[in-house]
Amino acid sequence: MTNIQSPASAYSRSNYKASAVLLAALAASGLASTASAQKLDNTTNLNAAGSWTGGTIPNSGTVAVFNSTLTTARIAALGASATWGGIQVTNPGGVFTISSGNFLTLGASGIDMSSANNNFVINSGIITGAAQNWSINALRSLQLGTNSSVVETGGAISTSGAGTLDFRSGTAATISGVVGNTSVSVNGPTTALTLANSANTFTNLAVASGKAVGSVITASGVASSFGTDNDIALGGNGQSGVIEYTGNTASTNRNFTRDGRGSASGITVTTAGQTLTITGNTSSGNQINALTNGWVFGGAGNITLNGQTNNSSGVGSTGTTVTKNGTGTLTFVGNNGYTGTTTVNGGTLALGASERINVASNLVMNSGTFALGGFTETLGTLDVNGNSTIDLGSGGVAIFANSSAVAWDGASTLSIAGTFVSGSSIKFGIDATGLSGSQLAQIFIAGYDSLALNGSGFLTASAIPEPSAFAALAGLGALGLVASRRRRAV
Repeated sequence: MTNIQSPASAYSRSNYKASAVLLAALAASGLASTASAQKLDNTTNLNAAGSWTGGTIPNSGTVAVFNSTLTTARIAALGASATWGGIQVTNPGGVFTISSGNFLTLGASGIDMSSANNNFVINSGIITGAAQNWSINALRSLQLGTNSSVVETGGAISTSGAGTLDFRSGTAATISGVVGNTSVSVNGPTTALTLANSANTFTNLAVASGKAVGSVITASGVASSFGTDNDIALGGNGQSGVIEYTGNTASTNRNFTRDGRGSASGITVTTAGQTLTITGNTSSGNQINALTNGWVFGGAGNITLNGQTNNSSGVGSTGTTVTKNGTGTLTFVGNNGYTGTTTVNGGTLALGASERINVASNLVMNSGTFALGGFTETLGTLDVNGNSTIDLGSGGVAIFANSSAVAWDGASTLSIAGTFVSGSSIKFGIDATGLSGSQLAQIFIAGYDSLALNGSGFLTASAIPEPSAFAALAGLGALGLVASRRRRAV
């Protein structure tokens, strides 16, 4: 007998199959077993039942939801360290802030702001309980700080969405997962963000204050710790931003732009023996407030600048400065147009060709070496505030403006290394008044004494006779004495 299936039975089976497929999809996404807790419109501590609809306090299996129930901006404390399955932000009536204090451990659901209509702020510390994704809607930001930390204990954080991941003052964070097209902002003087994944593809990195740390940097458009952006922005109004490179020898054509309204910003290479070559430009924008503002290059590693470092283009610009810190070497290959002071606080400032520094830039040697490498360089005045060296290399020429009015530190010495040629290697001003007598007394050249400036301002010195010459003179003197005694004896 033919088994005739009723329409109701067929529909039931079809519906069951569809439900099974839906449940499987939900399970794969991690949402099937995750309950939710909806935040009430109040500022009650988040560990209290009165803070949540139905008194359901979020836990490791619960996603905390911030939606239209919140009619205005609110601030609430965790009340105690807590563990939530995740956070979802949809359409609250204002920015919600979890205030500082305690730690919030987040599970695999991470932070979902993919449909958020407002920013969200977490000032407590964050610990990952599992690998997770933070998704941020375009034109929205997830702000982390103040004085908090992000610790990837249970798994890596990755990001998605076209919004901004904003690390504020005091935040110490490491992001090990892939940062997608999310913009990254570092904005706090004590903020340190380590971007640990070399496959990051975000296109907007701004380090207004604090530092961003990474071990892989590539050409523009290629994934790296610092994303793929062509231009990396450093500094802000009254702020200082730093890129800290911790990797191996590499080259990048990216441009680095410093906000001239802020204090000095820069690039540090931390590993000795490794060199970061920058073929793009390092430039300054906006108005500069003081001569102390500019670029700082440092670290135990080396930096080679093939591009140009130029002045701010803003009205009221007083001239971008360059400071060399650390024990590594900063090499100028590009022709630099900045006119502010060039300061060497340690390591070596080297030239890759002649006339790499603007003639209006004064050189301040607080320590370290200015290495000409056999090239010629014309500068402004020279100031010596610590034991320092000018290394001419073979055939190098250093030309300074009249520096007699510059107050050198009287306890410091300036050593001249390389091939020194009396009357043609080092010049101060246009005549013999380019240095004072006390300044000349602070200059030391191995094998020379009696330093002076000639009528054209060139440094002259007398070669110290070799010990053999002294011995020969002494021998001649002795023979003369013997002959004299013999004559007297006769």
